[in-house]
Amino acid sequence: MIPAVAVRTDGDVSRVYVIKDGAAHEKLVQLGLLEDDMIQIKQGLVEGDVVATSNINVLIDGILVRQ
Repeated sequence: MIPAVAVRTDGDVSRVYVIKDGAAHEKLVQLGLLEDDMIQIKQGLVEGDVVATSNINVLIDGILVRQ
């Protein structure tokens, strides 16, 4: 489960941005159940991935970020 605000959905495509090595990396995900403000990710992430939860609408793949 990750915060629902971390997911950006455009039509049928849902994505999150994984933060690694100082950059945001776009990952397509398959969503599961929504529970309060958390959403299940059925496919697309691995345990331990750190996802961006702010400024989601301005992130693009590969952009440098601060943690």
